Amino acid sequence: MYLWKVHKLNNTFKVIGVLLSLIIFWLFYISLQTFYNSPDNKNHSYIPSNSNIVVAFKGDVMIKSVISDFIASQDEALLDKLNSSKDEVKESTGINFLSDIILFTLTQDEELISGLIFNLIDKDNFNSNFEGKIITSNESVGFLLFNENNRLSKEKLNSIAQKLIDQPTNLYSKKLAPKEKGNSYISIWSKADESWKYTSLKVIKNEIIVEGEFVIENKNHDYLTQLNQNSNSFSFSTTFIPQKVSDTTLSFLGIQDNQILGLSTNYRSIKIEQEKSFELVPDADFIYQFKNEINASEVLKNIASRETISNINASNFEFGGQLFNYKQVDPKTVYIGRKEFDKTSTRSDNSLLKIKGKPSYLNQIEGNSFILRLISIFPAYRVGNSLSNTIQNIDFEVNPISNNIIKINGKIEFKKESYATIELIKNLLEFRQ
Repeated sequence: MYLWKVHKLNNTFKVIGVLLSLIIFWLFYISLQTFYNSPDNKNHSYIPSNSNIVVAFKGDVMIKSVISDFIASQDEALLDKLNSSKDEVKESTGINFLSDIILFTLTQDEELISGLIFNLIDKDNFNSNFEGKIITSNESVGFLLFNENNRLSKEKLNSIAQKLIDQPTNLYSKKLAPKEKGNSYISIWSKADESWKYTSLKVIKNEIIVEGEFVIENKNHDYLTQLNQNSNSFSFSTTFIPQKVSDTTLSFLGIQDNQILGLSTNYRSIKIEQEKSFELVPDADFIYQFKNEINASEVLKNIASRETISNINASNFEFGGQLFNYKQVDPKTVYIGRKEFDKTSTRSDNSLLKIKGKPSYLNQIEGNSFILRLISIFPAYRVGNSLSNTIQNIDFEVNPISNNIIKINGKIEFKKESYATIELIKNLLEFRQ
């Protein structure tokens, strides 16, 4: 009986401790608000008038939302992690993180320049922390500049930075602010001729919502054959193929003079095969769309000559001890998958990107127990595994409006009992350990 009372008393003290910590955290936030007053985003007046893209990270909105969700969730484990991480923040950056942080890009002298504009609470600390970087500042605002190709000299960038801080603009008040939606975590503007397109990212309890329009380089939007999503897979279709990925794939296929226009897949799991060689064998179905005509049978025979696949016939082959089906859908389109093509559902679609389904399928890995334990050591895998198991569903689409304007609609839905902000913070802290 005595031990039971002691245990109960300890639990009571623990709950009281958590509540006190939450109250202190809330009072700390109110104190910050009182000390800094409402965020004074003076950096809005320094956004370059010749910017192509402007992104505002809304510090005040984010912090209010995080604290509100933190109090509602009463997540003791996260509180412990935050407490153990507090010693990492030892020096002031001089930046007011309760205000907006602005990212912009512009082109000058045919070079792409990116920059960050901060609201400052201490100019000297800012200059000290970013010593050696391309910076300039006054008492309230600080600039940090980057040249993507490193072709501009440090002197040239310093000159550009100084001109930017000496020449306030009204771009935000005249062009950007009228399009902005309240309570957005992130606001994104992109320039189309003389007008601006807007995209917002919001977090509402267990959902992350992205919607709006964005300007891209002129792009042809052909209708391609894509797989329809089913409830037993994670579906991904895209025409955004990174050049290195395309080059590596085409080299493996032996058709370097071709180009991949689109990829569509329904993914279920992956197996690590080690009997003959180390192979990653997916349980998935793929459709590849090429720019030029392709002969699927000849390409597969070329791969088989390198002993990568085997037992090719008119409709299937073996890889990693598993049977894969293939079909020449049309002269430029090839299907490869574990299911027979006739048992899959397809559509003709000009969307640029579609992601649908439960990302937990990405965690389904089979193989030797030693390999699986080895994989689990890496923080990136642990975080990805944890995050994808917390996400209930992803529904994200990017569709063309014209050759250079796209429409974005997306939602990442976490499990009902979860808070999106809390889950993201927990996984960020886990990744840093």
